[in-house]
This record gives sequence, structure tokens and C-alpha cells, in this order.
Amino acid sequence: MLVSLSDVHKTYGELKVLRGVTFGVAPKDRIALVGRNGSGKTTILRLIAGLEEPDSGTVSSAGRTGIAFRPQQNDLEPDRTVMQEMKSAWGLEELESELKLLDARIESGEATEKDKNRQAELWDLFEHRGGHVWRHESEKILHGLGLANSFHKKTRVLSGGEKTKVSLAKILAGSGDLLILDEPSNHLDLDTTIWLEQFLAEYGKALIIVTHDRHLMDRVATCVIELENGQVEVYNGPYEFYVEERQVRRDNKRKAYERQQEFIAREQEFIRRNIEGQKTRQAQGRRKKLSRLKRLQKPYSERSYKFPLEPRSRSGEIALRLEDLSIELGDRTLFKNLDLELYRGEKIGIIGPNGCGKTTLLRIIAGKLDPSQGRRRLGSGVDISFFDQEHTDLLRMLRHLTSP
Repeated sequence: MLVSLSDVHKTYGELKVLRGVTFGVAPKDRIALVGRNGSGKTTILRLIAGLEEPDSGTVSSAGRTGIAFRPQQNDLEPDRTVMQEMKSAWGLEELESELKLLDARIESGEATEKDKNRQAELWDLFEHRGGHVWRHESEKILHGLGLANSFHKKTRVLSGGEKTKVSLAKILAGSGDLLILDEPSNHLDLDTTIWLEQFLAEYGKALIIVTHDRHLMDRVATCVIELENGQVEVYNGPYEFYVEERQVRRDNKRKAYERQQEFIAREQEFIRRNIEGQKTRQAQGRRKKLSRLKRLQKPYSERSYKFPLEPRSRSGEIALRLEDLSIELGDRTLFKNLDLELYRGEKIGIIGPNGCGKTTLLRIIAGKLDPSQGRRRLGSGVDISFFDQEHTDLLRMLRHLTSP
């Protein structure tokens, strides 16, 4: 096993997040870690990456297992170029600095035998870390993530989405034995998400991924580990297998729990009726056995939440009309001459690469931004609720939609 977790417990304050978690990661495993928000998935990732310590239990790794961990937050140096950031992912910068010093000593004739041995050792390490291929491999990954024109840009001038892509590219380019990704497809557009799926499906080393993208999990994962109520259950198969098998296991657990509860109730009734009668010894024996019985835990029952998202009134037949719409940001035209009619009950999706103007168009439709040209018209009786990326209008939207 590359990494093993054994009876791991973790508590934050009075919140018990992990309760005896045990599983292992073998070479070439591609694991999807699933569970409700707040169940402890990121905690497990941080424990494996060595960023946190368990309260009890052990997290161990084999030999010199290299672990590459990409959290949800970006970590970039603002004054570095994209390609400089990529080079740092390969761990070559310190090697090159030391090699330059040793090369200078050897050329000047001042090098000792120890220096020469050290130079040979560093060249082997340089080649092992990808010193001769890092640029080519980095360019392939940046191309795949839609950053082909950003090699020499400083990271501080990149958009938020582009920074996310560079952060992801650095981890994908590394030479670790285990790759850990926390929500890697967040803020990726459709094309780059498809590329990421293909890259991870062909990834030759171990992988642990946390994602809400079910298609990505189904394409990539060969094993699913579910975290629930502080404990894990392993499903050795893809996501589709996990969905079916989980229901089977839950049904079996529920039936076993119900059978045990019925057995306990019968035994307790027998003990109650006979503890002081002719069958006292039998009742005492059953009570002793019952006290030793390992009680099954009541299966977790998922709660579903439903919001009555019904419009307060019926709108006109045409809900929205956009006429000759154009938008320009500085010297850049995002779109122009856009015409659209949306009828009551229709549902449309807006897709396109990052930065093409999807969010800008939504803001225009929501009335939060004026177009450079053309106009937006709402149909009769139409109210708009806008759920943006920062969730700024979420509470107002819910109050609006659920008010009588």
C-alpha cells in the first residue's frame, strides 16, 4: 500500500468528524471519496497529505511515497509567469542552482572528488524528476486546460478561472506517486472538463478525487469510498456500481437491524415475564447473553429537503426577449447582435469556454448590467431570481420564491 489509514479519529471542538476510519491506497488505485458536505472528506485528504495529524490511529505511507495535493484554494506566486509556476511543480529549481555551482567549479578546475560525485548524483535526480521533459509535458497540460496563450503571463494578471487552471496544471504536472484532487473541475468550462476526464482516466499512478461531478467520477474512478457518520465503506467498482451496491447494502443493513431489534424485544419480554417465576434461570441466562450481544448501529437515513419553488403568478407567454444585444469590455467584444426569445416553461443552458461572456450575459438578463447595445425586455408578470457564483442573492431569492 502507498498509504494506509488505521482506526483514525479526528475531532474539532465537540464535533467528531472521523470515527475509526480504516482503508488503504494501492499503486494505480483511482479512488473517488464521496459523502455529504461537511462529512470530513477534505479532512481525510489533509491527513493523507500530512497537513494535519489524527487525534488517534495512524496514517502511514510506504517508503518515499510522493504525494501531490491540490486543495480547493489556489496557491500561486503573483510575480511568477505561468511557465515558472509549472517549473516549480517539478522541483527542479534548487537542483539547477546547485548544478550550476558545481559545473562552475568543475570548469575552473577547483572541484573535489566529492563535488564530482555530487554532480553525478544531481544529474540522475534531475533526469528522474523530468528535467529534460518538463517543458514539453507542461505545455501539453496547459494546452489541454486552455492556457496555450498564457505561458509568459504573470499569474497576478490572470482571471480567477485561469488561476484555478494553473494551480490544477501544476499538480497534474508533478511527479508524485499519489495525486490528491479536491473539487478539480470547479470553475472549469466544458472543454477543459472533458480534457481533464480523459487525462485522469489514463493517469498511470494512484489518485484520490473529491468531486460533485458524477460523470467525472464514473469516467475516472475504479473504487468509491463513502464517508458517512464519521466512518467509511469501500466499494470496489466505478461510480455506477457504487450507486447500485450502496442501495443493496443499505437495505441489508436495515433488515439486519430490524431483525435484531425484534429479537432484543422478544428476549426482553421473556426476561420481564420470567425473571421471578419458574423460568428464572432461563431468564437470567438470556439477560446475560443479551448484555453481551453486539448491537448493530441504526442505519443512517438520508433526509431530503424540498423547497416549494413555485412562481407567485403566471407570466405572459414570452418570458424574456433580447434584441440586437451587444456587450463590450474595454476593447474586447464579448458578443454582439444577440437575439433571443424565451417562452414560459422553456429551459435553456448557456455553455462556452471560460471568459466568453456567459456570466456577463446572465447579469444583463438579471438586470444587474446594461448592454453596450440593444435591449432586454421581460414579459408580463415575470420576476427574476438570480443565483450567482458568490451566492450573494441566495437568501433574497429563497425568501422571494417561498413567500405567499
